Amino acid sequence: MNQPSHHLPLLLLLALSTSGCFWERPESSYSSFADAKLKGAIDKGWIPAWLPASTTDIRELHDIDTNESMLAFNLDPKQGWPLPDHCQSVTYGETSPPRFSRRWWPSAQQLEESYDFYRCKADVPFSETFTWVGQHKSGERGIHWRAHAR
Repeated sequence: MNQPSHHLPLLLLLALSTSGCFWERPESSYSSFADAKLKGAIDKGWIPAWLPASTTDIRELHDIDTNESMLAFNLDPKQGWPLPDHCQSVTYGETSPPRFSRRWWPSAQQLEESYDFYRCKADVPFSETFTWVGQHKSGERGIHWRAHAR
């Protein structure tokens, strides 16, 4: 007689081990900065409070264990995006790219050709990650990520 319940613990263990990445790297999207604030994303620190209030189409992914993250969003080019004073201009080659990959993140070629970059002070307490910001030369798109030095 076949006993499928005998294999149940093994199947549960396998399911939990493969789904761990999802729980450790949640991905979220918000229609606006106000929406992200309402849902607690700014208070949790995954989205910087210094993004313009007019920011829209926000997409965010973070790793709970490493505090590394990536964030992409639309900007109103008429409003501009004043960065904090502690952000310093750098070249694309001086950045540490995120370890994640998503369809909504610009390609390496797009980043190198179309974005200006800045290194900012770490904005997560007790984190050893670097904070990077990229602004599309059109002023219509921005990115923000935290990555460990490589």
